[in-house]
Formats: sequence, structure tokens, C-alpha cells
Amino acid sequence: MNESFFIKDLRRLTLFMGAYGSGKSEISVNFAGWLHQTGHEVTLCDLDIINPFFRSADARVVIETSGIRLVAPVFAGTNVDVPAVPAEIFSVFDDLSRFAVLDIGGEDLGARVVATIKNRLTAAREPAAIYFVVNPYRPFCGSVEQIVRMAGALSQAAGMNPTGLVHNANLLEGGDANLLRDSWAVVNGAAEALQIPVVFAAAMAEAVPGEWTDRTPEGIPLLRLRHTIDYWTM
Repeated sequence: MNESFFIKDLRRLTLFMGAYGSGKSEISVNFAGWLHQTGHEVTLCDLDIINPFFRSADARVVIETSGIRLVAPVFAGTNVDVPAVPAEIFSVFDDLSRFAVLDIGGEDLGARVVATIKNRLTAAREPAAIYFVVNPYRPFCGSVEQIVRMAGALSQAAGMNPTGLVHNANLLEGGDANLLRDSWAVVNGAAEALQIPVVFAAAMAEAVPGEWTDRTPEGIPLLRLRHTIDYWTM
């Protein structure tokens, strides 16, 4: 489904950060799936130790049956989560034969996890890609100013600046192409203010018009998402 998806400057290590409800976990799973589909050995690291309700570890069966290695907290997906980074995370820095996707917890509290592994990230042979997933239909991300403010809070907590934005316009599990079109000006404006690119857009595959092929009308690479995570609450 994503054979024609392509982004420039693909890195071995890719981190996805974002506000709660941005869709970063779904994107992390699908991005890891695309890497595997294109011939890479992949490890997906679920580092969302803050919120157990919207996390990539919930897609464990989909991930592992796809041939992707999953690293997650021991109690991921239960009500006894502990705020600890799994020791296996350090293997992604040492095994240069594998690509790694890191799903970081929501907002500044979750982004603090990045600060704990910053030394390993900066010591890697090539810089990691740090992508800020933006859903402009979520609270506090609906304007250029709000997105820039959120990016600043995440950068301060992580101790590292984002290298690009991911445009993921949706209304929880639903969405259509109009959401991406209607919110493009805001997301692009934020990217210009932050002086970083919009690296790609993401949308559920069934919501994408056929004529879009592998890009949005604005020419941004488009990752067609497969639904893997069920959204549930207490």
C-alpha cells in the first residue's frame, strides 16, 4: 500500500513526538511497517511511559506478526505501568544493521524520556530524525502560534529540537482528505516559523482520494495509514 511512499534524508533512527491525540503512535506503527515493507530490519520502541491508553504496544500482534521487533515497557498496556525506560532500548544504538522507530510519550512530560537517552542519540553515527506530529484539530495545536509553542515545550523537555513536522489531520479515528487540505496553511505556517520542513503527511488509507497517489496536492509525501490501534478510555 505504501510502496511508493518516499521521504528525503531517511535516517536509521526516527523519533515521533507530539501532543496527546496527535496520532503519533499510529504513525509510528505504520512508519515502522513501511520501513519493513521496503526491505529494512526494524525495531519499534514504545517509549510512551506516561499514557497507557494510546500507545504503539497496543498493536503488538500486528507489529510482531509483520516481522518487526517491539521494545516496550514490561507492563505496557496494563493498569500497572511503571515509568521506566526498557533496557532493550539501548540495543538500537549498537545494532547498526537495524532501523529503529521510537514512539515518544505525549507532550512535555513524555518528551522528557528523550533527555534520558540524549547522549546516545547525539553519539550515534548519524543524527536521528526527530519528527513533531501535528494534528491541528486537537486542543492547543489549532494555530501557528500554538503549534510553535508546543514545539518549544517539547524541545525544552527533550533537550533536542525537532527536525521536521508530520501533518496528521484527523478527528480521533475519523477523517478525510478535506482535513489535510483545510489545515495545510496552519501546519505549513508553523513549519516556516520553526524553520523546519513538513516531512510528510499521514491519513487513513480509506480517506485518501485515488488521484492523490503518493503525495498530497501540495506535493508532500503521503503515508497511507492502516488502522492498528484501538482507542479506548477508562
